[in-house]
Amino acid sequence: MSGGVTDAPRAHALVVVVCGIPGAGKTTACEALRQHLLAGSSPTTTGRGDEADPARRVDVTHVCFDAFVAPPPDAEAEGFSPEAWKRARKDALGAIARALDRSPQTCTAGFGRVVLVDDTMHYRSMRREVQRIAGRCEAAYLQVFVDAPLDVALARNAQRRSRPVGGSSSLPRSALPDAVVARAFSALERPDVDPWGAIVIPASDGAAFDASAVWDALNARWGPATRYVSPEEEAARLRAARDASAASQAHQLDCALRREITEAAAAMRAQGASRAAIAAQVAAMNAARKQRMVEAKRKTKTHEAKGER
Repeated sequence: MSGGVTDAPRAHALVVVVCGIPGAGKTTACEALRQHLLAGSSPTTTGRGDEADPARRVDVTHVCFDAFVAPPPDAEAEGFSPEAWKRARKDALGAIARALDRSPQTCTAGFGRVVLVDDTMHYRSMRREVQRIAGRCEAAYLQVFVDAPLDVALARNAQRRSRPVGGSSSLPRSALPDAVVARAFSALERPDVDPWGAIVIPASDGAAFDASAVWDALNARWGPATRYVSPEEEAARLRAARDASAASQAHQLDCALRREITEAAAAMRAQGASRAAIAAQVAAMNAARKQRMVEAKRKTKTHEAKGER
C-alpha cells in the first residue's frame, strides 16, 4: 500500500473514493469496509501511534454510483441518454455533499464520519469533482484504487447477479459487455499518480479483501481537510497548462522549421550554389516559417475559444 502517515490534525470527516474498472471489486470492498466500521471494531486514532479512543467511533455512509446511475451497456447503445446519465451522476455527487453536511453533528457526538464513494472514476477529472466537494465541506480526501488485471475484471463481470448494493434495495448487477470493461481499462488514468495519491489494492482472482488492513491504512492517513479548489481556479490552472503545452508545441515546430532551413542551405552550398541563391532561398523559407507560426498560433487560439465555450 502506498502513501504516508500524517501527523497533522484530522478533519471532521473523511471522503474515500474507491475506484477501479468494472468488475474490479469496488462495491465488495466498500461493503466490507462499511461492515467492518459498523461492527464497532475500529475506533478512530490519530494515526501517530497513539492509543485508540474507544469512545470515538466512525459513522459510515456508502455512496454507490450504481444506485443512481445504472451502468450503460454502451454509450452508443440504443436508448442511452447522455443527459440522463449526467443528471444521475450529479445526483450521486449531491448525495456525497449531503452526507458530509451531517458531519459536524456526528463529530460533536464523539463520531467522525467516513463517506465511501464507490464508482469506476477512470478519469482524473471525475475524481477531482469528488475532491472538490470534500474540500468545500472541509473534509479529508483519500483514494483507494482496486487494481484488477483485465482478465480478472472480465471474469468477475461475467459472474454478476442481482444483489443489494450499498445498503439499498436490490439493484440489478447484470454483466456489462466485455468491450465496455476493456474500454474502461484502456482509458483508465491511474489514481496512484494523482496529486492526492492512492492506496493501491491489487485485485487478483481469488484474493480476499482485508478490510481491517485497508481501514488501518486509511485511518493512519486521515489528516486535515483537503484544499478546496474553486471551478474558477481549476479553469485558470487548465488554461495555464494549455498555454504551456501550446508554447512547447510552437517552440518545437519553430525549431523543426529552422532545422529545415539550415539543412537546405547546407545542401545548396554542397551543390555549389551561389551565395545570392542561398540567401534568396533562406529568405523565402524564413518567410514561410513565420507564416506557419502565425497559422499555428491562430489555430491554438481557435481551439482554446471552443474549449472555453
